[in-house]
Amino acid sequence: MNKFILFFFIILVSCGPVIKTTYLYEPPDSEQGIDCTNTCHHSLHKCKEKEKMWYQRCQYRARLDYNYCLSRRNLFRTRGNRRRSSAPYPCYRQFCPYPSYKRCDLTYNNCYVSCGGSFETINQCVDRCEEPEDEKAKKEVVEK
Repeated sequence: MNKFILFFFIILVSCGPVIKTTYLYEPPDSEQGIDCTNTCHHSLHKCKEKEKMWYQRCQYRARLDYNYCLSRRNLFRTRGNRRRSSAPYPCYRQFCPYPSYKRCDLTYNNCYVSCGGSFETINQCVDRCEEPEDEKAKKEVVEK
């Protein structure tokens, strides 16, 4: 039952629109502010590298754990262990979420503003987009 609920939730979430967030940055007026934003950019790069490393470590660990489980299962079966012969020995690969850079972007944006710069956030639907009802109505009126 829990697997069905999880499957349904994944299908439901995957049906939503895909939003791409981009930022337009306005640099600070002073030379000191620009130097400060360079520090912010360096920190952003380090943050993203850490996220990538965490993801790679997670994948490596998941592969090791899965292979270990498979070898234990094979050993269990080859020794003819009859205690649990009716019960399967399941092995699952751990899920590693793809790195999210939202925290890095948020930290960078706060740093950038503290240096005297500003930014604008642009959210754009890039896949499975739905128009709001009032936008559809406006288009229908224009098209008629």
